[in-house]
Amino acid sequence: MVEQYSSSYQWLREKSVGCLKGETIDRLLRALEVCEEDTEVVIGNLKLLVPCSQVLGAWANIIHIFCLNDYEIGRRVSIGKGDTVVDIGAYLGFFATYTAMLVKPSGRVIAVEPNHFAREYIYRNASLNSLEEFIEVDPRLLWIRDDDIKELIVKENWAQSTTKPTYAEEIPTYRVLTTRTTTLHTLLQSHKIARIDLLKIDVEGSEEEILERAYTSNLLSPKKIRQVVIEVHPSIADSSYIETLLLERGYRVYRKKFGEEWDQEVLIGTPCS
Repeated sequence: MVEQYSSSYQWLREKSVGCLKGETIDRLLRALEVCEEDTEVVIGNLKLLVPCSQVLGAWANIIHIFCLNDYEIGRRVSIGKGDTVVDIGAYLGFFATYTAMLVKPSGRVIAVEPNHFAREYIYRNASLNSLEEFIEVDPRLLWIRDDDIKELIVKENWAQSTTKPTYAEEIPTYRVLTTRTTTLHTLLQSHKIARIDLLKIDVEGSEEEILERAYTSNLLSPKKIRQVVIEVHPSIADSSYIETLLLERGYRVYRKKFGEEWDQEVLIGTPCS
């Protein structure tokens, strides 16, 4: 029932009004009250499938992408037809689906998601929008070494899944999955990518290690990765250090903060020239 989530619902409702259609808000509210099957909602020209178990997290993800525009798409970040987007931590595929619509018919999106429960919905959301041709799904976990086996702690809210045991310890764990790792370099080789137009990273705590590996391997530069957006939780990742890495590699950096009550920032790196 909605009463269980009153504080979260209040925020979701507040941020949805004026952004999402009333019918979409009503559908999400009904799914919170009684959810017997996946809920389909319409956001602009997209159809998105929300699993029953993930309504709160999925609704929040919709708001962050489409209402708050966390990643500043169309503002500080520009992508369009023919571009290549790499989405690390693709969750249910909402951002991958959104960007695939922007880069088609000659671009593509690589959606990286090691949680197979969430990954199912990347495929389904791509299919729902006839975007299968433009979204390539990779099941590996992005890490600093290739072919390691790591544990992914899948939280009840799949968006909070992490490899860091200390992250969100109070949040109930759904289960622990074992997953094979890949480095960014190997990922790009696997998908035959020479240059990325937008790299989005949202991996709940491993951002520093991933970006540092890209830095030391000389992959992190505007010539190879034109734009970078990274979601960071300052309690477990050093956003100032990440900013320094981006600055040293020739990016202009914008830090987007969400207020003192939020343990969340987004760092946006764009070319200086």
